[in-house]
Amino acid sequence: MILQEALEYLVASLKPETGSLKNWGVLRTKARELHKLTLDWSLAQVVSLYKHSLEHFSEETLQMTAVFFLMCRYTQLASDLSALNRFKDWIEKGTFSSQTLKRFCEYILLPVINYNTDWRLEMLNWAQNTHFLVRKAAALSIKKYALDCVPFCLEVVSILLGNSPEKEVQEAVGQVLRQVSKKSKAKFLKYLESNLPVITKRTLRIAVGRLPKKQRYEYLHTYKIPKLVGKSNLKNENSG
Repeated sequence: MILQEALEYLVASLKPETGSLKNWGVLRTKARELHKLTLDWSLAQVVSLYKHSLEHFSEETLQMTAVFFLMCRYTQLASDLSALNRFKDWIEKGTFSSQTLKRFCEYILLPVINYNTDWRLEMLNWAQNTHFLVRKAAALSIKKYALDCVPFCLEVVSILLGNSPEKEVQEAVGQVLRQVSKKSKAKFLKYLESNLPVITKRTLRIAVGRLPKKQRYEYLHTYKIPKLVGKSNLKNENSG
């Protein structure tokens, strides 16, 4: 299958009613079908299809399709850091909408992070990136990984707590901490008590979402929460 044929296939497959986040499963199916038709493609051809698609689809429809297509092909062809760096470039350029970035992190980055140590460790660098969307992506990508490796996730969280005043990043960090509480309530509470003075109220409100109502109230109304402090004051007591 050549590039133009693949593009025509996508155009013919996408009906107007599928151009919605509610029809994610339909687009995933179409992307997987395209995956089977392009098994002999090189990485460069996959990237070319993505770029050419920009000219044919509305942003949302394109992004939903591209995410699943890339999930099937891109990480299969290039799971080294060159692929991850390309993803980072796309994020920095604002290629993805907020919803698509979330899906991108969950369906592309997270699966590779689970088995690829290099990609996982690179999230520490992403957490220190100057672009807030890259830092947000770092948090979103490790959110569910918190169920497997609490210490690593708390290390990333500690970096983000010290350098990310942006609302979107704070909310993503809160989601990671909430996952940590699901995995180990004891470790979560220990980390919370050690770092409460540097956790914003926005982050805290999300992080304590799984705690009993009375305990949530105590955390949200008893302590004075600063807006942001330096990361030098952070304590990650679960790293050992």
